[in-house]
Amino acid sequence: MGGDVVLLPPGVHGSGAVFRLTLDLTPAPKAKCARAFRATPEQMATQPERRVLVVDDIATNRLVAISCLGLAGAEGSEADSGAAALEQLATVSFDAVLLDMNMPGLDGLATLARIRALDGPAARVKVIAMTADSGDARRRHYLAAGCDGYLAKPVTPDSIAAALSSISTGRRAGAV
Repeated sequence: MGGDVVLLPPGVHGSGAVFRLTLDLTPAPKAKCARAFRATPEQMATQPERRVLVVDDIATNRLVAISCLGLAGAEGSEADSGAAALEQLATVSFDAVLLDMNMPGLDGLATLARIRALDGPAARVKVIAMTADSGDARRRHYLAAGCDGYLAKPVTPDSIAAALSSISTGRRAGAV
């Protein structure tokens, strides 16, 4: 890529190894970037704005998912655990939940079971498994366990828009 990686001398920048990465990159045109990562007007017109709860124990994953939701025309909230998700679902109405399946404590399937045991509309919220467990067998497993959709990580604005679109049409997201 026309650059280099250099290990800097120890002690100059604190403790631990410090590297300098140099890349010769040409920025993409601004309009092209916005078009590549934003829902089209047609996509946004066919989907009402949605409130989506992102549940993941890793802050970076929540940040990426919420950013993608915004680009797909949805409003994102976050919870860092299954227990925190259940607290929010008890008081706030969401259209969908993007649920990490591999979390410490309450994992995704345990959280899903507790969501379905809630009182009122929260028990019927659309839950999309959001996981790095890729492959058709895992997708089938999560759908059979009661998830309304399946979204493989890493997520993108397009994959999130497609998952939200499929739950609004009644199809199970990720179902073939």
